[in-house]
Amino acid sequence: MAANGQGTVNRNRLDHVLPQGYLEGFTSPSQEGQVWVFDRQEQLWFDTGTRGIGAIRGFYDYPLGSQPDQTADQAFAELEARFPHVRRKLVANNFSNWREHLDSLLHFAQMLRARSKLFRDEHLAYTRGVTMLDATLLRNKAITDMRTEIGRGPGWLSEFYWCLRLTASPTDPVITADNPVVVDGIAPTFQQALQDAHTRVSFPICWQACLVGRKAKFDKQSDAFLPGELDRLRSIYLQEASRFVFSPSRIASLSADQRD
Repeated sequence: MAANGQGTVNRNRLDHVLPQGYLEGFTSPSQEGQVWVFDRQEQLWFDTGTRGIGAIRGFYDYPLGSQPDQTADQAFAELEARFPHVRRKLVANNFSNWREHLDSLLHFAQMLRARSKLFRDEHLAYTRGVTMLDATLLRNKAITDMRTEIGRGPGWLSEFYWCLRLTASPTDPVITADNPVVVDGIAPTFQQALQDAHTRVSFPICWQACLVGRKAKFDKQSDAFLPGELDRLRSIYLQEASRFVFSPSRIASLSADQRD
């Protein structure tokens, strides 16, 4: 939400819940700038550019009359600008130097988690249950708390051990979704999951690579996906998506999984 020449804030524009610079890592190598999208609500695949997809109009606007000390865009700007450069370096070096960038990758992942619609919805539901704030103050608090979460850096993600799982084929890719950071496990609550040995945390960097975290060290810090792992990861992201899944290619098995 950049300021215009009169010193006011541009409002009601398309806010990218997933930044274009992130989605570019999931575009098709054979169709530059195009990404395949599976819409869970409409039950269909379509291909599109990264500009309009994953965007909600005015999602990060503070209500009229509010005077925040910082806009959401300012909180996002540095991380959004840095990530595409980091991703390109990783790809150019065949991901051999990924641990040098781990802190930056985790901070970016935490930003994506905090700016997601799921985070907003869960935050609003919790706040409504413990306060009597009106709708305007609830929205103010949700956006400010999102910024606070981003300001903490990697946060709890830094408490996990991480490995990098890799694939070489855009027809057998890592995918992502509108909820790009997934906590998968058997613990009944989020806080318990963060301490549980069965918990796995996933963050897709691009279609070639996904960070996987857990509470115990990995035997190999970087390796190709084992048989069945990538199919399972894609199934998890399909189920965890609020609406959209993003891929460099159309994957028929995802549509079949959704019909089950």
